[in-house]
Amino acid sequence: MRRVLTPLAGLLLCACAATSALAGARQATATPAPGGRSAACAGLVAQVPASLLGRPRDAPPRAGAVSWGSGRAELRCGVEELSPTADPCIEVDGVDWVLDEHLLNTDSTARLTTYGRRPASEFTYHGPREEVAGYLVSLRDAVRAAPRTERKCVSLREVG
Repeated sequence: MRRVLTPLAGLLLCACAATSALAGARQATATPAPGGRSAACAGLVAQVPASLLGRPRDAPPRAGAVSWGSGRAELRCGVEELSPTADPCIEVDGVDWVLDEHLLNTDSTARLTTYGRRPASEFTYHGPREEVAGYLVSLRDAVRAAPRTERKCVSLREVG
């Protein structure tokens, strides 16, 4: 009888470990930004969707930070506002986003920071590049909750 219980106990242990690992993955949350505890960030994060492109939110938002799809996509409100930069800037439905091109080229991670919004927000995505625009469109209503400043993206033609 001991031989029967040992394999059964091993199977139960593996099943529990797998369930625990899956539950842990669902609890992934983004690391809060320094200004994430502000009332403005709380209001912004309260407007984020429960799922992004079919990926459910991992856990309740905390201190202006939320993630979806086991940490595949993260939004952090209250990050440091960007200074003018030569990094690529794109406008998505009225929100300017600056792409961290260096991170994208070295780590294949897309990190975009709002430009001309206070508080600033940062969106990080680990996955196919072609999905990023869909995420930014899905987040537009929440991010628009942050008031615009006088800063906006400009092209090189507008500068010269």
